Amino acid sequence: MKHALILSCLLWLLILRGGYAQSIPAGATGVDLVTAQPDSALFRAVSGFLETQEFVIEQTDEQTYTLSTELNENVAPSMRVLVSVDGGTAHFTAEGRPSDWADTDQPFTHEGETKTGFLVLNRLVDQFARSFANATVEYVVP
Repeated sequence: MKHALILSCLLWLLILRGGYAQSIPAGATGVDLVTAQPDSALFRAVSGFLETQEFVIEQTDEQTYTLSTELNENVAPSMRVLVSVDGGTAHFTAEGRPSDWADTDQPFTHEGETKTGFLVLNRLVDQFARSFANATVEYVVP
């Protein structure tokens, strides 16, 4: 009886917080974070967040709200994050070396040998999404 009460309380907490696991479609190539933020503010927030996660911004264009990071070898697998912001939506993709023996960068997708890299990107976007009220995460599937 006591365990059932504790479990039901935990379930209610998850429901009230809106916590749920969204499944990632096979073959997804990007992650979109949809917000109500103006593009300029969202772009600055993305840039600042990536820097706090030890990504170095390599290229940025404040006219088109796009950026890319240097290859970050402190995460596994090594990855570069590419972001564009438009209409309150931050579109994230990543590329990198899916294994230690890979010698060229590959786009990360939610399948095959690059799936682990895509999951790292997804976790990064999920963490960033928590800083916005009513933001939604959507997946880009070709």
